[in-house]
Amino acid sequence: MRFETHTEKTPKGVTQYEEVRIAPFSENQQIEGAVIITTDISDRKQTEEALERQYQQALLLRQITDEIRQSLNTQHIFETTALQIGQAFQVSRCLIHSYNAQPSPEIPLVAEYLKDSYPSMRGVEIPVKGNPHMEFVLKNNQASVVYDVDDEPLFEPVIHLYHQLQIKSMLSIRTSYQGKPNGMIGVHQCDRYRVWTVDEIKLLEDIAAQVGIALA
Repeated sequence: MRFETHTEKTPKGVTQYEEVRIAPFSENQQIEGAVIITTDISDRKQTEEALERQYQQALLLRQITDEIRQSLNTQHIFETTALQIGQAFQVSRCLIHSYNAQPSPEIPLVAEYLKDSYPSMRGVEIPVKGNPHMEFVLKNNQASVVYDVDDEPLFEPVIHLYHQLQIKSMLSIRTSYQGKPNGMIGVHQCDRYRVWTVDEIKLLEDIAAQVGIALA
């Protein structure tokens, strides 16, 4: 008996998995045909893939946590974390900012991951005052989830900046220590619009909690 796994796309674009069992039968030592049994294993494959994602996400969080606990070089921590997030999330850009409330609120960039040739944000000032989206992020512990920046009213005052940076979708979360904001993590998708999954949002929130400790 031979086992094969086939994949195909449904009309709605959903990947369907099938396991095919092929058992040839013979008569007088001549193969006369085969019995083919097809089983839909989509649910099993989706469960396996979900478990693998959860494992990889837990591993990433552990790596970042260990880096923060073991390293005394904060800049190395931030650069490594931005790289790990950017690669794990497969995004175009990952940013880690600190936050200064006085004398005027600002979010200096401390680390950046870039994929391909998208423009760097080093030297680009993101305003906090008069920027409703940034004010929202800094006031909330939950991530700001944006599928299309042009459909997000909070971006209107600074939408020209996000167009300049070629951002299509964005995921942002503040970092904090003892309940007070001390920075921000942002991930940008520039090559396509992206629906962020619940697992990705939760993972970034967990990472932000660790980065907040490092910033403190």
